[in-house]
Amino acid sequence: MRRRALLALLAVLGCTTGACDAVLGIPDRTLDPHLACDGGDCACAEDFADCDGDPGNGCEADLSSATTCGACDVHCMNASCKAGACACEGGFADCDGNPKNGCEASLETDGAHCGSCDRDCLGGPCKGGVCQPVLVGTSKNPADMDVSGGDLFISSCGNPAIARLPVTGGASVSWVDFTGPANACNGQYSTIVGPTIFWASTSAIASSPVAKVTKPTFIATSVAPTQALAASSTMVYWGDDAASFTMNQLKRVPVSGGAVETVPTGDLIALAADEQRAYWADDTGVYSVPHTSTTATKLATDNAVNALAVDAKNLYMATLSVSPGAIEVVPLTGGKLTVLGEAGTVQFLAVDETSVYWPDNNKASIIKVPIAGGKETLLAAAQCLGSSIAVDARFVYWNVGDRIYKVAK
Repeated sequence: MRRRALLALLAVLGCTTGACDAVLGIPDRTLDPHLACDGGDCACAEDFADCDGDPGNGCEADLSSATTCGACDVHCMNASCKAGACACEGGFADCDGNPKNGCEASLETDGAHCGSCDRDCLGGPCKGGVCQPVLVGTSKNPADMDVSGGDLFISSCGNPAIARLPVTGGASVSWVDFTGPANACNGQYSTIVGPTIFWASTSAIASSPVAKVTKPTFIATSVAPTQALAASSTMVYWGDDAASFTMNQLKRVPVSGGAVETVPTGDLIALAADEQRAYWADDTGVYSVPHTSTTATKLATDNAVNALAVDAKNLYMATLSVSPGAIEVVPLTGGKLTVLGEAGTVQFLAVDETSVYWPDNNKASIIKVPIAGGKETLLAAAQCLGSSIAVDARFVYWNVGDRIYKVAK
């Protein structure tokens, strides 16, 4: 009786009775409200499906629900179903591209997808969508910092003048066979070029190999380094006030030692170098000079630059001439200044192939921005920032007092 009633109803809907009977498969199946007729054949109505394979309950699955969204095997985890597709809830994302598990990644806490898909904290924790700093180790009175070959090399005001600290963590060790005066800033500035670390004490410019502990080579003595240090494979530059005691002059010396030379400048503030030139900012603007000449080229008129960094094409500047402060870029050959991002008081810059990095004292944060321009990214917040910043292929490093931290780039 029930089967005859079902067939009669299907006939009214225009179905071929034999075809529907073959689809239903059992004599006493009850009518499914989600069953439709399609060209004489019985089929599930739109947005419904027989997902459990049980002919007794017909087309039981609602394809607009989060448990079967658009298909039987799509489960919208941490998401709702809209138009047959998972729509992620706030703080979640589909980072693996697999629709069957919905929005599987928590952007608030997932260390492999922190804040956005594929933002990997590289072993560090993720909190509130931001990778959290990881303590690398400690080094006494750090003044400057460079990274090379899996180690941090930290110059200090005190002894040791240079310390080595593995980037993976551990104890720092003295990395130069030298003990200066107890109350002197024996390693106040440093920079690494190839296999050599160059560093400045209060009265000398020295070099040491990165690979092993040796006695330093003093390449300039009776000098007064007071502002920055930069080097190429042929020349070392620094700011020096020995002559006037009122103005930092740009000095340089060959890496092999020799006569110290003065490059005419204003009151030097910031300094950088590559293999062709040195670049500096003083109270009259931003300049460059070839290593083989003392004739300077003015690159910008900005006289409020606090920090410089250089790559193969551009010079990057932290300036206070744009309120409240900015990161600017200018071609090495001179030309138009471009603002990359907003910044507060910035004393140090670092650059790699993709981004510029800086510790922002006003925001107490580590920030980066693409060298081509774009959105700034907060890398670390709530940081009482120290005296330097360094980057390698994976991490940004900085100090807070004697503590050295890192965070994934």
